[in-house]
Amino acid sequence: MIDNYLSNRCIEYTIDGGKVETKSVTSGVPQGSILGPLLWNIGYVYVPETGLEQGCRILCYADDTLILVTSDNTRDIVNKANLQTDLVINRIRRLGLRVSAPKTEMIIFYGRKSEREIVIRVDGEPIVARDSLKYFGIMLDSRMTFKTHFKYVEDKTTKIVRALGKLMPNIRGPGEKKRRLFANAVMSVLTYGAPVWYDELISSKRIQVPLNRMIRIGFESDLSVQNGFIRSGDAFGKSAAPLPDGILKEASILKTKGLEEKRRLVRGGKEGNKD
Repeated sequence: MIDNYLSNRCIEYTIDGGKVETKSVTSGVPQGSILGPLLWNIGYVYVPETGLEQGCRILCYADDTLILVTSDNTRDIVNKANLQTDLVINRIRRLGLRVSAPKTEMIIFYGRKSEREIVIRVDGEPIVARDSLKYFGIMLDSRMTFKTHFKYVEDKTTKIVRALGKLMPNIRGPGEKKRRLFANAVMSVLTYGAPVWYDELISSKRIQVPLNRMIRIGFESDLSVQNGFIRSGDAFGKSAAPLPDGILKEASILKTKGLEEKRRLVRGGKEGNKD
């Protein structure tokens, strides 16, 4: 079955004049296929099995490879990171793949003491440690305060509010279903990754204020657009979805669900090991 999946493949495309041409496909698999992710995992599992330096871990998700390095001093971190990175890159090359140095990012997590500029090398190119980076939709900063993430979320939510507001009717405002859809879209952006940053959120009311303001916009704004600007009002009326208690409560609910799911997976893993 796999041989049939990978053999005798071609792609059809239309060129100028409406003529259809065909070209053989000799590498890769169709995007969105059911078997594609499984074949990738079977082949790429070779990478996370790379030998580990002390204090290092390798985490892979699809074609995203994360190397974690821990130590109590900067020099040791740099040495370990360079050694482990070289090992991983060599493994990836053996699979016929290559690492994109320009897309490679690095961040150093530290406590109160600020670290000097740290550089590692990927395929000979220097990679300088950044103050923050985006990982699976969450902005991580060196101090793990998530301030960068909350600012990113606030800006993103504002753009979504403006974009969706332009789709709403100018007269009489949107109906209840559209209001609910809009509010849920805003809430999904605000609470994404809540189990990760919840503890930092509850410790800072300054962060809660702008996020709660975004929630209120999503649930109370009539979202009608006049002259290119979003107009807020009380057009939701009594039939509108109830205003949530705030970002804190919504994030708490999601964190609880995340912990429950984690415990379920851990229990499943232990039962599997017994079998």
